[in-house]
Amino acid sequence: MKNDKNTFQVGGPKALYVLIISSLCYLVDYMDRNVMGVLLQPIKIEFGLNDFQAGLLPTVLVIGVVLFVFPTAHLVDRWSRKKMISVMVLFWSLFTFLTGIARNFPTLLATRFFVGVGEAGYSPAAAALISASYHDKKKALMLGIYTMFVTVGSIIGVVLGGYVSANFGGWRVPFLYFAIPGVILAILALFMQDYKTVKASPDKEKTLGFWEGIKALMKIRSLRWLWLGYGLYSLLVTAVLAWIPALLMRTFGFGEDKAGVVIGIVALVGLMGAPIGGLIADRWQSKTLKGRIFLAGASVFAAAVILLFVLWSIANDGQSLSIRSYVLLALYGLTNTMAIAPLIAISQDVASPDLKGRAWGMSVLANNLLGGAWGPALAGAMSDGFGGGAHGLSIALAITGVLGMMALIFWWFSSRHCPADIATARSA
Repeated sequence: MKNDKNTFQVGGPKALYVLIISSLCYLVDYMDRNVMGVLLQPIKIEFGLNDFQAGLLPTVLVIGVVLFVFPTAHLVDRWSRKKMISVMVLFWSLFTFLTGIARNFPTLLATRFFVGVGEAGYSPAAAALISASYHDKKKALMLGIYTMFVTVGSIIGVVLGGYVSANFGGWRVPFLYFAIPGVILAILALFMQDYKTVKASPDKEKTLGFWEGIKALMKIRSLRWLWLGYGLYSLLVTAVLAWIPALLMRTFGFGEDKAGVVIGIVALVGLMGAPIGGLIADRWQSKTLKGRIFLAGASVFAAAVILLFVLWSIANDGQSLSIRSYVLLALYGLTNTMAIAPLIAISQDVASPDLKGRAWGMSVLANNLLGGAWGPALAGAMSDGFGGGAHGLSIALAITGVLGMMALIFWWFSSRHCPADIATARSA
């Protein structure tokens, strides 16, 4: 193959550049998204909100993702991966900035919704481009490195966001600062390599249309079960990310800066969950084509069980957070993030080349529509129903943990169809 600047390379420097820029964009994505968790309590106080209303702030962002993820993923397969990444990162960064200058609750909801719209088209484009840039034996590992930056971004968001809020002018300031790196990365993304849009089959002149793509994906049985489990997993993830800092503030009287530091410290321990999960999943997959889905199910079940112990430990810590609670929080972060890379890899394993972007787009749509979009608001509503405060919030999070365990059931059904669906995708 002729090796020139226009050649798409599997592995090598071009693939590494794709991985680096995509990972940094993912970092900024989750920095801008999860800073809200450590700022919910001061925002709640300023606007006089109850827990359900406060929970709507992270929820409405995910609704933006839900409504626009498949239309934008459709463009990923028909237009350009790198251009979509650039446009989406620039778009959500603009509305991150506007979040910081919102003067009332409806405006604040609107800006968070449009941050979600921007984030909707990013993940399908990045997942497809990284997946194409590396050989199958390293796919989940590289996606694990990429998804590791979800945790990095979340750490930076809660630690730096909490510190800036507490020491440099309140909760609005982090949003103003956090918009800047996104603009820089949007420019750098334009220099990534990109593969040509793949036609559906040699006898067709165009790729599958919008509705045809949905129909084709719905025929993949392993994906249907994958999506159902993903919804429950995402319900657990979004509820915990949104409300654990507030639980620490209510239980121990922490400010947003100290709550952010605590979450950041324990998240550092769990930082390696994504690449470890990707590595184990790749090795398991080499022995059985069910390996990646098995790894995802086992890790999420473990994370849900550990969360219940976390809540029990915090409730029994007395006046300060114990070492036991730190360890349990870290173990929750580790096991929870181990599922991310295998889930992305599975969506790519069972999809034909002309559907890879949309396969992940539909996965994002399903996991949010079937659980993730409602996690924070649902937990907030349950907290209000149980009397609010630390006690009501603990009960609400425990219920979401039990719901998260049920993802294992759906992924077991998915595993039954994975081998056949992977073989079909490879034949394409």
